[in-house]
Amino acid sequence: LTLVGVLGLPLLFIANALVAPCFQGQSLGKWLVGIRVVRADYREMTATTIFKRHVLGYLLSLFGAGIGFLWMIWDRKQQGWHDKIARTLVVFT
Repeated sequence: LTLVGVLGLPLLFIANALVAPCFQGQSLGKWLVGIRVVRADYREMTATTIFKRHVLGYLLSLFGAGIGFLWMIWDRKQQGWHDKIARTLVVFT
């Protein structure tokens, strides 16, 4: 049972954070809240876009005490740094 948890949780995290957004533009949490991530040009989401947003963008947004996430408070398009890096928008479904 411990082995299933040790192996299963990272796989579940990867599936929720990286794989699901490639197909639907939303993770389980975004689906529950009723929002989705779309590219700023409204083309199909790609694995590269998701990687830029969820890996590179989230890491850079954390620098400086998370200012990259707070950036959306005063940004005109309400984009955090991770959205600007990946050229994405968050919209209501």
